[in-house]
Amino acid sequence: MEHFNSTIKIKIVITESIAEIVLNSPENKNALNPELLTELKWALKKINTIPSIRCIVMSSSCDVFSAGADLKHLEEINNNSFNDNLLDSISLMELFRTILNSGKITICKINGAAIAGGFGLATSCDYIFGTPNSKFAYTETKIGFIPAIVSTFVNQRISNPIARDILLSGKLLNSDEAIKLNILHELIKEAHLNDFVTDFATKIAKTTSSNSIKITKKLIQLNLNNKINEALINACFSNADCRSSNDFKKGVNSFLTKTKLEW
Repeated sequence: MEHFNSTIKIKIVITESIAEIVLNSPENKNALNPELLTELKWALKKINTIPSIRCIVMSSSCDVFSAGADLKHLEEINNNSFNDNLLDSISLMELFRTILNSGKITICKINGAAIAGGFGLATSCDYIFGTPNSKFAYTETKIGFIPAIVSTFVNQRISNPIARDILLSGKLLNSDEAIKLNILHELIKEAHLNDFVTDFATKIAKTTSSNSIKITKKLIQLNLNNKINEALINACFSNADCRSSNDFKKGVNSFLTKTKLEW
């Protein structure tokens, strides 16, 4: 496993049948920029090929799981061509698809905020466990952007009317609301979160067949995959198209300069 040590934005901790991927970019609150996406996809694909690993846990080394948009990257994509933005969107799509189609149990451990793409990262996992500090939001519409890719699979976890509200309003959900809406599977005290998730992952690894889990997860996705794959491609084009709009440029400028914006 030494090759995992070459990563910069993430850390990988392997303990028996559990591989924990720790987002480790505290300087930008684990924002999903190209570097982090590349490392995450590479690590997930590697881990998915190791038979002895039964569970993949995703967590953060700081008090935010992922803040979503990266300021530096937003500045760059504001000047991107349509094709550049399309390739960028496809890269994000590939990350979510890798998690959704993993044959292993995927668990997200959240202490702090999971915003925009960070929220999407969480909802693409099989289980989400959080603390009273956990917060969630798809804030894209507030800066003239769209929650395109995440909208293709959020309905697997949240009922359609609630998903519509969350995607359209950009509202921030606290941990109590997340439990009620079935976003969080369980709310754990911060001091006990690590032990709880380790115990949960260890138990499910010891009491279930790896082959059965792989086939069952494939069946769960089977009826949805054709629709989702088509929707994901459409979402990538919508993402790229939205980034060319005046609203997006206006919203990004407001976000970068921290000026109040009224639409």
